[in-house]
Amino acid sequence: MFALCLQAYILCLILSFVWFRETEATISSLPAINEVRQIESTARDSQHLFYLRDEIFAQLNASHVLHRVMDARGPSLVHNFSLPLASRMPTFPVKSITGTTQDDLQQVVSEADNDGRRHLRRIPDTTDKQSILSFARMAANAYIEDESSDKWLEIDGAWNRSLGIGWDSDGVRGHVFADTSGSVVVISLKGTTTLLGTNGDDTHRNDKTNDNLLFSCCCGRVNFAWSTVCDCYAETYTCSQTCLERELISRDTYYEASLRVFRDVTELYPNSSIWLTGHSLGASLCSLVAQTYGVPAVLFGAPGEKLAASRLHLPSWLHPHSERYIWHFGNTADPVFMGTCNGPLSVCAIAGYAMESQCHSGLECIYDTVAEKDYEMSIFYHQIAKMIEIVEEYDVPAACSQPMSCQDCYLWNFIRD
Repeated sequence: MFALCLQAYILCLILSFVWFRETEATISSLPAINEVRQIESTARDSQHLFYLRDEIFAQLNASHVLHRVMDARGPSLVHNFSLPLASRMPTFPVKSITGTTQDDLQQVVSEADNDGRRHLRRIPDTTDKQSILSFARMAANAYIEDESSDKWLEIDGAWNRSLGIGWDSDGVRGHVFADTSGSVVVISLKGTTTLLGTNGDDTHRNDKTNDNLLFSCCCGRVNFAWSTVCDCYAETYTCSQTCLERELISRDTYYEASLRVFRDVTELYPNSSIWLTGHSLGASLCSLVAQTYGVPAVLFGAPGEKLAASRLHLPSWLHPHSERYIWHFGNTADPVFMGTCNGPLSVCAIAGYAMESQCHSGLECIYDTVAEKDYEMSIFYHQIAKMIEIVEEYDVPAACSQPMSCQDCYLWNFIRD
């Protein structure tokens, strides 16, 4: 009995040492980065019965509040007004490009199909550093409710914040930015807020639930000690694929909420090109929406979302090259982006996050900060604030290419009921 107690004591010391080493840099700079992703240290939550209402509302005045109906797959916006775009003298716009071949032009310029899916008309120029910085700042601002905050980052170019998303709920949140011409609109979704980054009344519980649903092999079932977020686990390394697919499209998940946000924005801006951006969990949600509707997405620090995309059977739109227009920006010192924030002694696992996926859809644009900047891999480099610093340090954006061959959850057996 004494030996068992001694072993438990030693294990606690080891876990405490690992936790302190990984988080001391984050804790020391907490006041400056309170709005970006931190590590949650509270007990894991097993309940996730929440419904997302009033996720998008106009910030122009109090009378312009748009209420949703609860049917996620039906019409989801009730409004009878148009939103004007405030004028602002542009400093420089985010650059956009079009294809040069006939096939590319058909993909970029074509109108919507008769099934309602939107095709690309303009796409971002991801070789332009200032454009990437503008997207990164939009992704950072998605964590902040009001642009009057001293933490709000000014965005170079002719961009105006037009809408706030979800700030009256505990689910998907972010902002919508529109250029002064109204030709391009960018939806920005925030990533995970943890207990260290909130005042207690925030989205951290539901964020964590969706992290464990989207990025784990089977509902966050790492071992018998973990609380699962769905009931798809069958037995050792066996999980119900049918159950997982059903859970991802249930009405209380962020994927469905993000689709509703996208549909609302397209109703408000029917003649605009819609782009997406986000960080971490928000980046992965934007990628899933981009694959669903065939629109461009410029993303930062996304966990591997290809596992969730396969369970959702994406991409589902007609163009076979849709993933050309999804750009994942990240750096090699970020364990979440690189898919290494797992294992029993990882910061993610200790905090209750089952970040087991590592494969990305689309293109990867990776800054090799470990080899070129001598960074050591740490959760500290997952922050959107650090990602902005990295983009600023390099003369040109990271080159983008298709990911190398990748397989998630190879130890698991997925069955259909």
